[in-house]
Amino acid sequence: MKVHISISILLFAILSCTDLGPDHIQTETIIPEEWAQEGLNGIWGTSANNLYVVGMHGTIMNYNGTDWLQMNSNTSHSLYGIWGSGRDNIVAVGAKGTILHFNGSEWIGMDSPITSNINSIWGINRDNIYAVSSNGSVIHYDGFNGICSKPPLMLHYTVFGRHRMKNFL
Repeated sequence: MKVHISISILLFAILSCTDLGPDHIQTETIIPEEWAQEGLNGIWGTSANNLYVVGMHGTIMNYNGTDWLQMNSNTSHSLYGIWGSGRDNIVAVGAKGTILHFNGSEWIGMDSPITSNINSIWGINRDNIYAVSSNGSVIHYDGFNGICSKPPLMLHYTVFGRHRMKNFL
């Protein structure tokens, strides 16, 4: 908690003292307000014309650069994270161990090694994916199996990385 607050304060201080401050950041609202009120939790995309968002009650939507299209997730469980390596390999995770895979045409449920909420997902490629859960479990998918480990006395809320040897929880 202290780390997140310190980083937020530091970023605010840096942005406030440079030309990159809040007044100079350009944003564009592309999600309809009524959808945002439904509780959207994660976003991932390959470009500005191919975005995916996940949210409450199994919500998955795809932005094609012009329109938002609601996708059939085949679940009513809330989804918290999404990541992909391309248009035909996207994984969404969520409540009660939900793991969904998009193969380019449909979302298909995958076997999960846990039943607790999966909070976040990140990967290097389609055969090297990490997810973290609310009970402290770390799931690593190697292309064939989801292997679960639970570091002692740790709770994980997010996972990200930049290299196959440097992943952060």
